[in-house]
Amino acid sequence: MKRLLVLAMVMGLLSGCYKPTWHRENTTYSQLKSDSDSCKMGVNIGSSRDETIKQYEQCMQGKGYMLKSTNQTVSPPIPSDLQIVQPDPSLPKELAAFFGKWEAKSGSLEFSLIVENIDEEKASLYTWSSRFGWARHEAKVTNERGKYKLWFRGRTGVNELTLSGEYLHVDVPPIGTLRNRRVP
Repeated sequence: MKRLLVLAMVMGLLSGCYKPTWHRENTTYSQLKSDSDSCKMGVNIGSSRDETIKQYEQCMQGKGYMLKSTNQTVSPPIPSDLQIVQPDPSLPKELAAFFGKWEAKSGSLEFSLIVENIDEEKASLYTWSSRFGWARHEAKVTNERGKYKLWFRGRTGVNELTLSGEYLHVDVPPIGTLRNRRVP
């Protein structure tokens, strides 16, 4: 009971405008939550709000986490077996536009997608999310009324990729649509 009371007090001090985003390579959400709760339990009772935040951040950094701004994405290391193949010059430019690396951030979810090879029938791609890590996929290419789409089966269902202006939209069930920006 005392542990829950302490956690509630610390949560009260850390709540409000303080909403940090932490990152550590190859860490699952459950591990992050466990480490965060452990650090919250370790702060000194009776400290000021600023001192409580400082103690919490030092604990998380001591566990190897990096604090980042809420609009910053963390690019994961590129898979060692990635094989970038430039699109054939005869490929329609609307389809070739899918090629490359894309990133998105939605709340605590970070997402990267690399289309490493594409033709008029299929695309080879890698996806990465802060929840699941890297996964390789084979996507089907479709052309519906002059608009190209890529489809692949991901961990949570069938994903649809469409282009709109400078953005790659990825429909991820049950999360919704992630709006990705091209990155170098």
